[in-house]
Amino acid sequence: MFYAMQSRLVFSANSRREELVIQRVSSVEIESSWKLLTDRAIIVLPRNTIDFDSKKVSELFRVGDECSIFLGYNGNLVQEFQGYVTKVSADIPLMIKLEDEMWRLKQMPVNVSMKNATLPELLAKVLPSYKVDALDIELGTVRFPKTTVAQLLKRLQEDYSLYAYMKGKELVCGKVYSDDSETVNYGLENNVISTNLKYQNAEDIRIKIEAISTQSDGSKLSVSIGDEDGELRQLSYYNITNKEELKRLAELDLLKYSRDGYEGDLTSFGLPVVRHGYKANMTSTQYPERNGRYYVESVKIRFNDAPEYRRIVQIGEAV
Repeated sequence: MFYAMQSRLVFSANSRREELVIQRVSSVEIESSWKLLTDRAIIVLPRNTIDFDSKKVSELFRVGDECSIFLGYNGNLVQEFQGYVTKVSADIPLMIKLEDEMWRLKQMPVNVSMKNATLPELLAKVLPSYKVDALDIELGTVRFPKTTVAQLLKRLQEDYSLYAYMKGKELVCGKVYSDDSETVNYGLENNVISTNLKYQNAEDIRIKIEAISTQSDGSKLSVSIGDEDGELRQLSYYNITNKEELKRLAELDLLKYSRDGYEGDLTSFGLPVVRHGYKANMTSTQYPERNGRYYVESVKIRFNDAPEYRRIVQIGEAV
């Protein structure tokens, strides 16, 4: 079967112009991960996509304009990105940079102080108009003066290891992976183009874990376990007040990291769709003993007139 690549860019109507739909691009690049805070996209338009001579570029595209990117094959297009224009080049071919809904949160001022705050309470106060899916934990006393919502979220990541990202118009915070996330099947010898995967045996893995528990008063308790010369992993826990209990939890997590499995990334076709947080079920006819499931940590999408429509899928923890 012949697969024809197709694209559709929809720039929403605004006070300057009507909705603008573009169905031909030179390239699209998208990067998405729970580690990034902000997902990003770059669009390059060819010279003859629209008549740039009859309309000034600044009348068509400005910072803050909303855009949705649809990509696919044979008329089966999926929405790959939704966000806002952050930069428009002055050159032809035209390059447009976008960020997801987090861009709006970068514009929202915050000046908040709370006692005995939980994470859901804090986020509900600073984002009353957004749906929020947050880990239910106590943060204690918090104070974020003269900042923005996005900077507040960055502080939560740095101080509490609570990662935040946008899922469409919904903010997710403190929940990196979900047990009910979708699963995508990858046969390493059939629907995978190439891999940068490395299989490791448990006995060859050397890891040092630094376990840190944040208390309700903001203080921290920490223990270190594992190999002193191993790869350092910092794990966060909350309201564990006993060092022995913290050590026990860290040892359980160490077992999770110290088991046979893959690390690295693979490159697949544009479809099937996979997002960060999905589970990748990886099978091999050549090495069936290495079959396993892994959470997807990040996804990069390449779409261009080479022609090429690819997903570079970085795998994370084993499920």
